Amino acid sequence: MTDSALPCKLWDGYVGSDGYGRIHRQGANSTLIHRVVYETHKGLIPLGFEVDHLCHNGSDCIGGYSCIHRRCIEETHLEAVIHKENCLRGKSFARQNADQTICPQGHPYSTENTIFEPGRRCRICRNERRRRRRTRTR
Repeated sequence: MTDSALPCKLWDGYVGSDGYGRIHRQGANSTLIHRVVYETHKGLIPLGFEVDHLCHNGSDCIGGYSCIHRRCIEETHLEAVIHKENCLRGKSFARQNADQTICPQGHPYSTENTIFEPGRRCRICRNERRRRRRTRTR
């Protein structure tokens, strides 16, 4: 993870409405500064990967557009990861959902009891809904 001895270096240039630092390169659109820093210090970002701010994942981070970690350009705080990994490390709904171990009715999200349709569903709850529907239609 991050080198805890090194604090965040916050970009003090232009910051977009999404909270990320940006730099304008001649003849090009604006570029996310943390991507430029990553490529300068660690090499090209692999195809299909994005740069994650490891410092953004601490419990002190509020998340969202106002998160100061989006402006961090400390190269030891940056890591190239796939999109799914980046989402699961953050404060997103996907992360909160992945952290749940029981359904809203209290059944475990175990291997045997979980159905992936689009999204994750509780098999026990699905079967109970189907039973209720069948008895209503009789």
